[in-house]
Amino acid sequence: MNIERDSTCKSNVVAEYSATLFLIIACIATTFSLYLVWLLQWQGPFRDLWEFIPELEQQLRGHWSLAFLIDAYGGAHRILFPKLVFFADWRWFGGENKLTVFISLACQIIYLKLISQTLLQESPLSKSGKKAIFAAFLLALFSTTQVNNFLYAMDVQWFMSNLLGLLAFTMLI
Repeated sequence: MNIERDSTCKSNVVAEYSATLFLIIACIATTFSLYLVWLLQWQGPFRDLWEFIPELEQQLRGHWSLAFLIDAYGGAHRILFPKLVFFADWRWFGGENKLTVFISLACQIIYLKLISQTLLQESPLSKSGKKAIFAAFLLALFSTTQVNNFLYAMDVQWFMSNLLGLLAFTMLI
């Protein structure tokens, strides 16, 4: 007995219902995660900020240091763009982590949009297969595991880097 994937037999119906159920679960988990981000957002300076407040204060007084922005912070990987985001958050939002959370969430939303656009292209994948892949990415990008990453300001650099990597990859296909 052969089951054809392109027919309207039971296997295709089960696949479609399963993909839809997975998407609903992913949407519920995403909504809950975004609620947690809103609920748990720290209203004070983010923890990495404490370690370079003196340099930020000097920059706020007009003593800019390009070396500070470009140099590795503490021998780690605090690169130029996240430092600029931290500085902007400190300058315009009082270091309350609002800009970093916004940029992290925006990067994930754009990431999901790029995945969606790729899935909408012609491919041998079935509609239910594409729906399941979209649900998996939705769940991975906005799961409750990610809540701490959204709230921890320094992780903004990972969200930015991952988005740029996916953007470069989607330009190749």
